[in-house]
Amino acid sequence: MNMKEKGFSLIETMVAIVIVAVGILAMASMLITGIKTNHVSEQRMNMAALAQSAMENLEQRLVATNTAAIAEGFVTAQLGAGVTPAVTLSPDPLVQGPAGVVLKLDWVNRGVTKSVVLRNRIVIP
Repeated sequence: MNMKEKGFSLIETMVAIVIVAVGILAMASMLITGIKTNHVSEQRMNMAALAQSAMENLEQRLVATNTAAIAEGFVTAQLGAGVTPAVTLSPDPLVQGPAGVVLKLDWVNRGVTKSVVLRNRIVIP
């Protein structure tokens, strides 16, 4: 074989293919991770919007009823299946004045429990 011949040998070509393949696999992995993260973020944003909507309706209901149990049942009916709400009031909701309301929504994403917590203060007349 003459050293003056130009071109690539089979080994050089295979090394180049392996390098390109590693780069493509790394990019594919980043793309998959980005898609998963985007999905989780979308779920969290949707749950936060649901929590905000439920909190607004909950405030109206609490002013009328003064009980967390009725409010939690109302939120559960409003959110539907797959979401577990927890409503807490502090101080005692039977005392007039400002009360802290904590609404926590839990859901399961691929076997992992995720949650959104929304805190607010309302005045119970």
